[in-house]
Amino acid sequence: MPWARDRRRVLTVVRAMGLGFLLVLATGPWTGFFTGVLAGLAGRRWWNGQDVRQNLLGAGWALTVGVDAYLGHPGILLGLGAVLASAFFRVRRQGPPQRMDGQAAPFHLFFCRGARCRWAGGEWIEHLASQRLHTLTDKPPRLSGTRCLGLCEAGPVVWREPEGRLYSHVGEKDLDEMFALKGG
Repeated sequence: MPWARDRRRVLTVVRAMGLGFLLVLATGPWTGFFTGVLAGLAGRRWWNGQDVRQNLLGAGWALTVGVDAYLGHPGILLGLGAVLASAFFRVRRQGPPQRMDGQAAPFHLFFCRGARCRWAGGEWIEHLASQRLHTLTDKPPRLSGTRCLGLCEAGPVVWREPEGRLYSHVGEKDLDEMFALKGG
């Protein structure tokens, strides 16, 4: 279930932020490094938020990092860089995506449900895709909605697994390509 996986990820990040806060309080010379790690975790935690909150949080952490680096803790930049670099390492699930009835689905489409993708017509595209499922006779794919995929200007956005293919500015013609694509 995608929501359970997201919940576990959120709880892990929140726990890591709490540990980072305790390390900042407990350590002397490593304070800058752990502050940077905490800043990076907080930035990644709320990255999928609304635009205003995202911008305010980013500005606040940029100010914190800048002031701390100016005051003589250059380690903050190392900690921040370590966390942000770790964002590029993603773990992909192995095996075919499963449908609700337990049979293997040929592929899985994740529809972005972020605010900008919805405004750009993402709900309509998801509705058209779910209608198209009824016309398929053999092994229909699995469709799911997901939180913001981070490409807000390119919305609506759809992610296709197991190929790991991203579709941006999705329209009705793109649905034809997504459903016709065989094995990548």
